Amino acid sequence: MKQKYGSDNMHRFLKHELDQYLRGRAGEIRKERPVVLVQNEPYVYPDTREFVDSLRTQTPPGLQYYITDAFESIVL
Repeated sequence: MKQKYGSDNMHRFLKHELDQYLRGRAGEIRKERPVVLVQNEPYVYPDTREFVDSLRTQTPPGLQYYITDAFESIVL
């Protein structure tokens, strides 16, 4: 994308996306939920459950814990 749109445009796009996400999070009144459980939040892209399911099918059994930790749990 950087080659197609240029470095400046990519930087502006990423800044816009981050700002949009942070504004959405700032207005959130509920406890943070794992990404796989997020629904109807304008700052999170749709189809997170399908995405996680796709990752699970491609991930070896020995690394399934990472999918759980990264998407289904809040791990600090």
